[in-house]
Amino acid sequence: STQSTGISRSFITESPGLASICEVDGARKERDDLLKKTIELQDKVVALQDQLISLQSQQLNKVTDTVQRDLRSFSAVVTQNCKTVMAPKKIQTVVSKVVEAKPTKDCDRSKNLMVFGLHESVQESATDLKDKVSEIFENLDEKPLLSVKRVGLKTDCKVRPIVVTVESRTMLLALLKKAKQLRATEKFSRVYLSRDLSPEERRERRSLYRTVNELQRENPERNFRVKDGTIQIMQS
Repeated sequence: STQSTGISRSFITESPGLASICEVDGARKERDDLLKKTIELQDKVVALQDQLISLQSQQLNKVTDTVQRDLRSFSAVVTQNCKTVMAPKKIQTVVSKVVEAKPTKDCDRSKNLMVFGLHESVQESATDLKDKVSEIFENLDEKPLLSVKRVGLKTDCKVRPIVVTVESRTMLLALLKKAKQLRATEKFSRVYLSRDLSPEERRERRSLYRTVNELQRENPERNFRVKDGTIQIMQS
């Protein structure tokens, strides 16, 4: 038995081909173990995301129930105290519409474009604005069908952005792709284009830019940027 074991060990030691096979098997086992752990971690992440969605849904339902309860209480108070002003049935109808109304979906922004930095004249009409925006796009060799409007409260201290709706998503992407060309023009060098982001997307973008600024302060030798919803390190 001892002699047989010695021969076996000697055979493995003196057989490089067999040793290589053992090494390959070991590497495969390590790879399989790593893959298994990765899958387990992914499953945990998915489970945590499901828990978060469930908690958010429960919280939303609680808020909805509270609003409905408060509105019904308000209806009862108004019905008792305002009989001479409005008939109780009308009050109940109005409150019922508010309680039963379903929240509307966020507006479709898939074909919307934001224009920033375009001068706003005092007596700017809708036609004037459309002509200005059309001139911008002509500088990009594009003539999309569009509707335009300024958004926000008009003040003397800032220029309001413009929401532009084009005819297709393809046209929107083409304009965004060419937007950098405006920097080379004399008239529109300070005008820039962006997607029309939802409030949630704007919050996420502000958070990303805050993180980029912090990273830049802590690592002045590196360059960071926000692109496609992620933070990227620029190649020096």
